[in-house]
Amino acid sequence: MSGNKKIYWLKLKDDFFKQKEMKKLRKIAGGDAYTIIYLKMMLLSVKSEGKIYFEGLEDSFAEELALELDEEAENVSVVLKFLEKHKMIAQGGTDEYLLPEAVMAIGSETKGAERVRRFLENKKALHCNTGVTDVKRLCNTEIDIEKEKEKDTARVCEATFTDDQCTTSALNTVKPMTSKAKKQVAKKIQYAEFVAMTNDEYQSLIANERLGSEEAVKGCIEILDNYKGSSGKKYASDYRAILNWVIPRYEEECSKQLAKDAKETKASGTGPLVQMIKDGVVDGYGKKITEQTGSEEESIVGIMSQIPRV
Repeated sequence: MSGNKKIYWLKLKDDFFKQKEMKKLRKIAGGDAYTIIYLKMMLLSVKSEGKIYFEGLEDSFAEELALELDEEAENVSVVLKFLEKHKMIAQGGTDEYLLPEAVMAIGSETKGAERVRRFLENKKALHCNTGVTDVKRLCNTEIDIEKEKEKDTARVCEATFTDDQCTTSALNTVKPMTSKAKKQVAKKIQYAEFVAMTNDEYQSLIANERLGSEEAVKGCIEILDNYKGSSGKKYASDYRAILNWVIPRYEEECSKQLAKDAKETKASGTGPLVQMIKDGVVDGYGKKITEQTGSEEESIVGIMSQIPRV
């Protein structure tokens, strides 16, 4: 049975230490020690398909990992924070942590396969297109070994991710190890029947220099809500849609409404624009007057915020 024992290895890319993350880690004070800790973590995970488990022997994962690696707990804690920040470690479950780079670097084979591989390496002069039966058999064995390696990689992916996540880019975007507060995704608030966004996004729109007021933001939301309701259009982010095209549309509508109000004001001699003209705020064309220089500047959104919406 010992002859079928499986051996594992960690295959690092030739540019491993040239990666920006590794360069940054090494430049930190004590960076060489932190790099060793990261490599030891990767080696620790090879038999469990790139995963490290927290068994609760110590109060924290960092302390338990330090005990396992025979390293200082403070150093291990620094490494974990660095890996978390740069998405080099992910939390797959309550007590399970995944090293994405290790998953892609782990290799394994049985002792028997290793002997065959070494024999084939010593027979490089032999080619698979010869007519010798034994050589064909050896070549086929080599192909089988490579297929087995591919299956191993596939099993790692299947055990950890869904089919559409089994890529390097997906591994780099898995949910990072965070506290419960960080894990909670910001909830979207329904500001209209078809428009929703987070409170932070809403406040960002109010602070947007092209809008500058909550009334203007509500006007944009109304435009987007009417459009989505009538067209059935859906957006991944209503906030981004407002930034991309709703604000220009709102400004255009404000401009049209301002021109219309200016005409009505001239015709009737009454209305909010009349008082603003009398007060010297705007001229007869709805343009704001700058007292210091006497020049004119467009202030459509600011003026419209002072005029009731019809």
